[in-house]
Amino acid sequence: MIYNRKQIAVMLLEGIVTNHAEEVYLKHTTSTFIHHNIFFKGDRDLLLKALIENNIEYPSKKLTIKYVIAEENYVTVFSHVDLDGHLSYATVHLFRFNEDKIEEMWDFSQEIPQTIINEHGAF
Repeated sequence: MIYNRKQIAVMLLEGIVTNHAEEVYLKHTTSTFIHHNIFFKGDRDLLLKALIENNIEYPSKKLTIKYVIAEENYVTVFSHVDLDGHLSYATVHLFRFNEDKIEEMWDFSQEIPQTIINEHGAF
């Protein structure tokens, strides 16, 4: 089956919050994948290790995709991440593709407080 870039980005994000994180991550990223998460070294292997450790720490983590936007070789995904009811985040992932695989990723998160002042919410 042939997938478009929006579907691949969503499959990656939905897959990395499961016990199939390594399989999905390796399938959808290039061998030269880099990322810009400021809390980890920028290589493919260390981010994968962090994702797996996060799944162990938060085994019931939930990811809800809100919006997906694609233009040329970039896909942006807005999502809600709930870490087992302890913490909740509004998250934006930006992916740069090389053909049908993700070559580069940026991610930005904002914690969603229990009480939200803005009447429009986080999304």
